[in-house]
Amino acid sequence: MSESFAQIDANHDGYIVRSELRGYFERERPKREAERAKRFDEKFAQADLNRDGKLSKLEVQEKMPRLASEFAFLDEDRDGFLTKADLKPGPHR
Repeated sequence: MSESFAQIDANHDGYIVRSELRGYFERERPKREAERAKRFDEKFAQADLNRDGKLSKLEVQEKMPRLASEFAFLDEDRDGFLTKADLKPGPHR
């Protein structure tokens, strides 16, 4: 905890104020996003049983069962597969 405290306490006065905490989280955001992207890529790869770069409904049912009920909603182009782009949040959804 003391290591994090030192990183958050930007002016090293022994106190943490809201602006220092906000600054810390902003500095850490790229690291958290990279970790999240890595976990997503790993889960996608594990679910992609035939390694074709997309997930069929069967692959989703087997490896990502919580998404199975949302398959049709997520498959916007109705091609019967989910790609990484289909699963990532963004303007396409």
